[in-house]
Amino acid sequence: MISARLWQFFPAHRSLVVACSGGFDSLLLAFLLALDPKNRERLHILHIHYPYVHSDALARLQLLSERENWQLAILYPDLSELAFTTSNPDNRCYFCKQDMFSRIFTWSTQTFGDSQSLLASGTNSDDLEQWRPGRAAELEADILTPFATLGFRKEELRLLARQHHFPWPDLPAETCLATRIYSGLSITPERLQAVAFAESWLRQRLPVSLLRCRFVNAETLEIEIPLSELPFLEQVVIQEMEKKVVSLFPFCRHIRIQPEGYRMGKAMRR
Repeated sequence: MISARLWQFFPAHRSLVVACSGGFDSLLLAFLLALDPKNRERLHILHIHYPYVHSDALARLQLLSERENWQLAILYPDLSELAFTTSNPDNRCYFCKQDMFSRIFTWSTQTFGDSQSLLASGTNSDDLEQWRPGRAAELEADILTPFATLGFRKEELRLLARQHHFPWPDLPAETCLATRIYSGLSITPERLQAVAFAESWLRQRLPVSLLRCRFVNAETLEIEIPLSELPFLEQVVIQEMEKKVVSLFPFCRHIRIQPEGYRMGKAMRR
């Protein structure tokens, strides 16, 4: 059974905390671990709801946690507590993960009275082959990554999800809203709100598989979709969106389409 294979990485009689973003990988890890009745009592799910985390990710996690009766805790850091969001360096993800693991270790110590709890994430084998600055913070903190250790790739995890009746086996990968702001530009509440509004508004009107709206400079929001889907972008829709965004967020003065299409990690100026 897959849950037993996963639990073999975690020594008995120690609490396990799964860092769960509400995305596919970490949510599936929590779901599969909770299937083991012998160990689920020592399983704890912790979500750090940073201001740039999608609200639907939290809603999804809360829904599943309530249905499955998980031990769930949620922390809400304020943007003002996160110094790295001001400079927004290329390796911002490293500092974010570093902050997250520090908060989780502090929470674990306060909750369990010692520092003996284990911490796991949903990192998979595909993640190890990509440029992910947060991975360095994961290694420094000795975070356990059973999916990656077992060699599971994303598509294999989706198959596992279907086999075990996970509610969202085809949940698309979704990065946090901080990735919508080019490195070097400060991550502010106003920019995050503008991005969230623009993406939500467009998703309701465009038949595209993937969508990103990114601040490429202080005044310009750029729309990215897969290159093959660019013909679906109707100029009248973009013009209407530009009017709405500019009226709600006056600092955003220009909307434009990225002619080269979507590329992962584009907002990181390496």
